[in-house]
Amino acid sequence: MIRRVDTAEDAIETYGKFRDKILHVIDIANDDTTETEILKLLDSREAVMWVHNESIAIVQIIIDLTDGSRWCLVRIASGDLSDVLVGQSIVAEWAKSHGAIGICLIGRKGWIRVLAPLGFSINNNKQEGRVYLLTRFFDAIITKNDDADDPD
Repeated sequence: MIRRVDTAEDAIETYGKFRDKILHVIDIANDDTTETEILKLLDSREAVMWVHNESIAIVQIIIDLTDGSRWCLVRIASGDLSDVLVGQSIVAEWAKSHGAIGICLIGRKGWIRVLAPLGFSINNNKQEGRVYLLTRFFDAIITKNDDADDPD
């Protein structure tokens, strides 16, 4: 069963269990994220760990500085894809309770094949090399036009 890591003791034990996987994701991301940064986010409760079986996701609520919207950013996801995906609705409910309008993550273009059935799409305005911003708005969220030249 998916669970949120809520106590300091559980966080220490869980991070230790998944540390090698977390470091591997940080390494392949190649985006200047450091283990120290992730640990600070977890320690300050700005990021939360979710686990299911041998899989982990580390997420945080972020604010889009262009429009002030709140998003749930998946910082780290590692393990069996089916385990990670089984928890997305629970994480979405948690994110909504913190004011997020959707979930976003950075990933390779091929990930959209797996994530599209869950409502994710590629934000073509936010692409860097082979990495894309994948987003999913929550149900009943009405979004503004993403065109930067549109006055609304």
